[in-house]
Amino acid sequence: MSEPMTASRPITLTIVCDNYSLDAHLTLAWGFASLIQAGETTILFDTGGDEQVLMHNLAALDSDLCQIDTIVLSHLHLDHIGLAKTHLQHILIAAAMNLMRVAHWLAEEPLAQARSSAFVRLHQPAAA
Repeated sequence: MSEPMTASRPITLTIVCDNYSLDAHLTLAWGFASLIQAGETTILFDTGGDEQVLMHNLAALDSDLCQIDTIVLSHLHLDHIGLAKTHLQHILIAAAMNLMRVAHWLAEEPLAQARSSAFVRLHQPAAA
């Protein structure tokens, strides 16, 4: 587990893909992707609309997919999942594995009863 974030560990956000940019080295394209760096952790938040543009822009920013620890897809619009369109099977497998970990965590005793009852309280419709 990683250490909690503190003020001494800055977080940087770099736009990788967008419709406009102040960096002449980046290719403009429909879609959005950004790199979030927090200490030793690098997150790719969305993957733009075009995998080739994403890869080009990562290289222009002296980065590549091997340096990314986590990919977060905000939603499944095509302008945010360009890389995922090509590699969707691998991403879905990783997502399914994470869901299995969550299910296992929810089932662990002795916290399972407390977790499930708290979940039910939060997600039950109000009584009529």
